[in-house]
Amino acid sequence: MEYRYLQFVAKDRKKIDVLRILDVAAKQPLTEVALLGEKPTLYWIQSLCNVLVEDERFTYIGNGPGAGEIPALRRRFFRGWIVVENGSERFVSNPIGTEVANISLEQGVPAQVIVDRLSSGWRPESDREDIGEMIRHYKERERAAGIEAKRETTFFIDFRSAHSATEALAVFERLGYSASRGRGEKLLDVTRSWAAGETLGTMDAIEVELAFVAERFDGKITGRETSA
Repeated sequence: MEYRYLQFVAKDRKKIDVLRILDVAAKQPLTEVALLGEKPTLYWIQSLCNVLVEDERFTYIGNGPGAGEIPALRRRFFRGWIVVENGSERFVSNPIGTEVANISLEQGVPAQVIVDRLSSGWRPESDREDIGEMIRHYKERERAAGIEAKRETTFFIDFRSAHSATEALAVFERLGYSASRGRGEKLLDVTRSWAAGETLGTMDAIEVELAFVAERFDGKITGRETSA
């Protein structure tokens, strides 16, 4: 067994917790919380601390000084990335170079994804797919598996105007989602079929990506429903 460590840095402008993954893989647990701040950083993530501390795979031991400040983060976008730094944003088109690829992702990460990344040696530079490439990758997996997905997850998205909902609907359809009007002109139901081997953790990650697309059109995910 190896002990890995996360340290809370701060909440970002959207009130999401930013944590740093420490470059520590210890055989014995650390006993001095103050030592956390002295350890180097592998990369940064976004998650919800109050959820992680309730998960049996994580143990809260305190949060000492030395976490630093929120660094530049990159957000998946259409044909490239948005780099967020000190409250400002800039677009970087694909293909991205090593410097941008090394920037950590602005992406909400659920507990299972954190565990998977730590156990697999994942690094931010491994993830260079923009939104369109990510969706195409999922569709290719479905076709390669040769299995028709039976489960579906529908995301309910509320927009400020009917016009925004119409524009977003066209984008979701181009990305391969099944999108339709919800219970009103400003509401969309966006459905994603499950590929073979996918889990609720996959849907958690997709929800974060959909939220970024929706935000571009003044929309917000208000809920989701998964078929049995």
